[in-house]
Amino acid sequence: MTETAPEHLNVEITIGIVSSGLLVESSSGVSRKPKAPEVRKENMKRYCKNVDIKDVQFIEGCILKWIKGKTKREDVRKLLANYSPYSKRQIEAIVEDTINMYTWINPIIHDIAVDVSNRIQNRKLDLPPIRYKMKYDDGSRKWRRIGIQKPMHQIMDYIAVGACEELFLAKIGRYQMASLPGRGQEKGATTIQRWIQTDESHTRYYAQADIKKCYPSIDHCKLKSVFARDIKNPELIWLINELIDCFDDGLSIGSYFSQWACNYYLSSAYHYATENLYKIKSRRGKTERTRLVYHVMFYMDDILFLGSSKKDVEAAMNLFAMYIQDSLGLSIKPGWILRNVDYIKNGTRRGSYIDMMGYRIYRDHITIRRRTYKRIRRTMIRVYQKITSGMVLLIETAYRALSYCAKVQHTDCAKIWKKYSIGKIKSFACKAISNHDKMVAEKRRRRLHENRNSSFAGAAGRDYLQPASQQDSGMLDPKEHQGGSCPF
Repeated sequence: MTETAPEHLNVEITIGIVSSGLLVESSSGVSRKPKAPEVRKENMKRYCKNVDIKDVQFIEGCILKWIKGKTKREDVRKLLANYSPYSKRQIEAIVEDTINMYTWINPIIHDIAVDVSNRIQNRKLDLPPIRYKMKYDDGSRKWRRIGIQKPMHQIMDYIAVGACEELFLAKIGRYQMASLPGRGQEKGATTIQRWIQTDESHTRYYAQADIKKCYPSIDHCKLKSVFARDIKNPELIWLINELIDCFDDGLSIGSYFSQWACNYYLSSAYHYATENLYKIKSRRGKTERTRLVYHVMFYMDDILFLGSSKKDVEAAMNLFAMYIQDSLGLSIKPGWILRNVDYIKNGTRRGSYIDMMGYRIYRDHITIRRRTYKRIRRTMIRVYQKITSGMVLLIETAYRALSYCAKVQHTDCAKIWKKYSIGKIKSFACKAISNHDKMVAEKRRRRLHENRNSSFAGAAGRDYLQPASQQDSGMLDPKEHQGGSCPF
């Protein structure tokens, strides 16, 4: 049964709840709003002092991170063509030559890095506006406003994130999941199960809440002030402010910089929940400090508290809601959940599972969310019918089936694995992907061979296949590109 937290919290006279070192519950039981601790600026550590975002080599490294896995995109190939003497057709041949690709595109990346460096030096990014569209999210059953950025804007995002790496590693909490490397849904679900299995006494109750419209609700001025507080680098601060001003409202869903900035902005709330939520009991002249919650996890804007007392967990969530309202300008959605964690007593399962990150987490096992199971079931039935009937499996369907197989594999759904022959489907999908990759490689080999032969076909062929600077010589000079073989 779902229990919602009351708007006001009353605490007994004998217990005083302390937040950030300040008493927030008086002996009369009247609540006071928690305040953030006052930290003297001279004692505050600042980061990113030695990062030079104008350095061409640093920018090249950021571009290489950005371009990885994106060479098949049309807008990326267009950008490479704009900074090179080659046509889009030649760029396509270059990026499809996986062996010698970087030999040819490294000079192009260098030219892009020089242009980016000049833009930062001149304090003029000249970025096109972000295009927004509405997209339906099957997982949450919500329509989301997704921002679509041009490649140059994406490069600037990677530069800002790369320059702030020291800051993000220091500030973002250990159990702030989502949009971070190595902190996906599976990692979060297994971590929660480990908590409730190994620390049963401190995980009897849980509260789960969601921040209302987190991305659009982040105030630009507050976000800029947080970055300015922790970063001692005027050029980096300018770049971050310019990127923030590109967004219409708050942060943009789909932006590489936004996902890091949101986690960083919420990091103060995470540390508040893990370090400053405690109560003080006075007994026989002695005071004892006890935590209100013992485990905290953020899945982007989804908040989970675990504790030993229902009253303490309830108090912690109320204090947390007041803190993010006062300090961050964010609010918790009404009707947040406060329940007893799943347990077994006298052979009967009681309490409630934790529904988070697409999984249902029990003390002794993990299952898939019901609506996720329906999508998996539908996909597996269709794929199995195609397998048995000898039909060709589309590459998109194969990738989707393989993704669902991995999701089932990370749970304790042995019956589902056996019932829908997921092991057989996984093997067939892997084979289909392998055959597709071989076919693409063969087509690429034939195309490269044809392009090489056409380069000797005459003046017309040379004019088409070679840049203007090399048309007279007939062939590109491999020495200019570190001895790589010509892909065309």
